[in-house]
Amino acid sequence: AAPEHAATVQRCVEKYTEPLRKDPDTWDVGLLNHYRADRDAEPAGRELLSRARAADVRYLLLTGDVDPIIPPSATERAAGLLGAPPPIVFPSTGHLPMDERPHDVAA
Repeated sequence: AAPEHAATVQRCVEKYTEPLRKDPDTWDVGLLNHYRADRDAEPAGRELLSRARAADVRYLLLTGDVDPIIPPSATERAAGLLGAPPPIVFPSTGHLPMDERPHDVAA
């Protein structure tokens, strides 16, 4: 990766893993707090999940087996909460499968 891309990725990793360092079991609530710091994350997270479940869409989650931001187990949990099939887990891939393995993701 280009140096500027590596620096951007590192900044993103630091910001997104901040909630994980506080409590790995509540990464989703931590991220919601990150985006909505002025709101109570738990009710907002429940509302978001409720709206996502009610939407007339099918979900397909993708993850990498070495994702440093959201562990594959958390993506599996999210898929279950959404009623989605198990996520597709790409080997030797981090947080951005669509950037790291675009041909595999498109397949």
